[in-house]
Amino acid sequence: MNSLTIRKYQPGDFPLLEKWFTDEELLFQFAGPDWHLPITKEQIRRHQEKFPFKQLYIGEDENKVPVALGELIWNEPNSPRIGRLLVGDPAKRGKGIGEQLIRELIRELMNIAPSPVIFLYVLENNVSAIGLYQKLGFKPSEEEGPVMVFRGKPMKTLKMTYTVST
Repeated sequence: MNSLTIRKYQPGDFPLLEKWFTDEELLFQFAGPDWHLPITKEQIRRHQEKFPFKQLYIGEDENKVPVALGELIWNEPNSPRIGRLLVGDPAKRGKGIGEQLIRELIRELMNIAPSPVIFLYVLENNVSAIGLYQKLGFKPSEEEGPVMVFRGKPMKTLKMTYTVST
């Protein structure tokens, strides 16, 4: 992948979410317990109305084809924060798209809510994501992340912090 740009999510992007989220476990890993299958336009609309300081972004490749999704969160505890990160097509994962997406989201977040530190949460068992975040400079925090429940099973999250270089 040569370059990735981001733009704000628009309602017309919804078919991407339908295509990318067909598995309940993947959706939980992405969105926690807040989103459910089948994902609906109404669910996304309600999320955006309820949380005006959370903005979804689409990552597009050099041909303007959407390939990834992420969310920026500001104006709440433990923010600014990056969340809901996903490279949509499983065949494109592990090819540097996630790294580019996070770099672009960090840049955008610094325009929206400049801060010396950016946070994110990741499920403790998501080893590949943790490795990527560490490669980008995120460090595990001593502060415990929230515990989320999936199918009756508690799942710990790891809070990670990124110190913005000036």
